[in-house]
Amino acid sequence: KQWYQRRVRGNIETSKSPITDGKFLSTAFSLSLEGEVHQSTIFTAVPMANDVYSAIRATQHNIAGTNYLFADHMGNIAYQQSGYVPLRPKSTGLLPLPAWDSANHWQGHIAAEDYVSIVNPEEGWLATANNHIQAPNKPCVTTFSVMSYRYDRIAQLLASKDKFTAEDFKKFQSDSLSLRTDMVLGRIRHLLSDEGIEGSLKRWDMVVRLDSKPAAFFKILQQELDRNIMLTKFVPERADKYVRYASYPTLKMADVMIRSDEHLTEDVIRRALTDAHTEYKGETYGELEQLQLVNILFGGKLPSWLGLDTATRPTTHCEECVCVGEKRDVPFGGYVYGSQSWRMVTDLATDFLETILPGGQSGNPLSNIYGMEFDNLIDGRYKKVNL
Repeated sequence: KQWYQRRVRGNIETSKSPITDGKFLSTAFSLSLEGEVHQSTIFTAVPMANDVYSAIRATQHNIAGTNYLFADHMGNIAYQQSGYVPLRPKSTGLLPLPAWDSANHWQGHIAAEDYVSIVNPEEGWLATANNHIQAPNKPCVTTFSVMSYRYDRIAQLLASKDKFTAEDFKKFQSDSLSLRTDMVLGRIRHLLSDEGIEGSLKRWDMVVRLDSKPAAFFKILQQELDRNIMLTKFVPERADKYVRYASYPTLKMADVMIRSDEHLTEDVIRRALTDAHTEYKGETYGELEQLQLVNILFGGKLPSWLGLDTATRPTTHCEECVCVGEKRDVPFGGYVYGSQSWRMVTDLATDFLETILPGGQSGNPLSNIYGMEFDNLIDGRYKKVNL
């Protein structure tokens, strides 16, 4: 029996013609004709929105699957979750299902009103950091989301006082306090020595600074903790790959497991500490973690004499901090840098905004502001743009 007996929204793509009997992996994507229509409204309806309510209506259904924050001149603020997620009666979409069973086919798409929408919350503020947001008793919109440390830290900052200035928000965007450190140290502190780098780690204030050795050691230690926890579930080669090429789902799985006494045993902690001491060479965080603006299509493989990649700069960016960022190897070779792609601060009582856009508006490496904007990101310098 052919695995896909009838065509649903498109053609079967195969190198064999005609397709033979057997099992084939078939995938579906929401970018249908309807999806394209919904996506086009982002570029037309949103710029024409007069308030947060019209902006919400324009963004509920679109293929980008983005978190939107809106504010208008009347003082309203709003959050809108968006997407064009199919209704899957028996699945979240994470695992393959028998396509010959029509019960597994999509049953339309999630209704616009089933995406999370928040207007003028009681707290007086809104934040999103790719954290898990799911309306109760509604169809599943999100599956693997990012760990909540960045959102939790943003919430702390926004609750720190009643009134803020644009300058406060600039500082927030460069905040490098790691809440994951607090959770991890709470689980392993009893096994740390009071001397040397372990003693420094116990006394560390959890703020990532360029000259911080405890921050550098902790970065290595949490990788070794993740890897040794993975070793309880996977063979060594696969555990190494899971940590080296870690994606958000993998990191979240390790984060859940590290909270469990079943997985974070004393033996795992001691092995991780031993491995971390082997890897750590006395570096500061700025020596260990450095950022570079590279062409995403070449993954840092371009020769330096071309001048298309910027110079490498030490950074306080870290994966679980508000100023998110990290260098990662990729399976096909080379590496990528994940970091804040844009910073913007504005006071709606003024007619200008302040912004940082690494790579410039064009993203052209030959532009004279290509590298300057990258340096602005590292140094926290904003440029003023009149509206």
